[in-house]
Amino acid sequence: MADDWPHQVWQLINQERAQHGLKPLAYNDKLALAAQRHAEDCAQRGYGGHVGSDGAKLPERLKRVGYKGRWVTESWAWARTPQRAVFMWLDETPPDDPHRRMLLSNKLKKVGVGVAPSNGGYYFIADFGR
Repeated sequence: MADDWPHQVWQLINQERAQHGLKPLAYNDKLALAAQRHAEDCAQRGYGGHVGSDGAKLPERLKRVGYKGRWVTESWAWARTPQRAVFMWLDETPPDDPHRRMLLSNKLKKVGVGVAPSNGGYYFIADFGR
């Protein structure tokens, strides 16, 4: 895994936002820490989801790293590249497009990304906040 993959995901998200006339998301280290820990947890378990192996959901995981932002949400994907992960989030058709709507939301202001290898690919976790 390239060390800069979390930042590549961030850049890809912001490129897509720019194409839709939206402001870029700021990168947040606390969100990134929570996302990285969750990516590693998913990789260790061998499956992804929005609930950690200890039962913690996103608000609890963010509290653990000291993030106090409001309106938090999360996207996860198992993919082989940053481009594929972001494509998976964006390649949804309304009205079944929760990840696409999330990435293109005006409510979001910050993002942090975690990446962990597993089973020939990587878990990509993007945690968002306001």
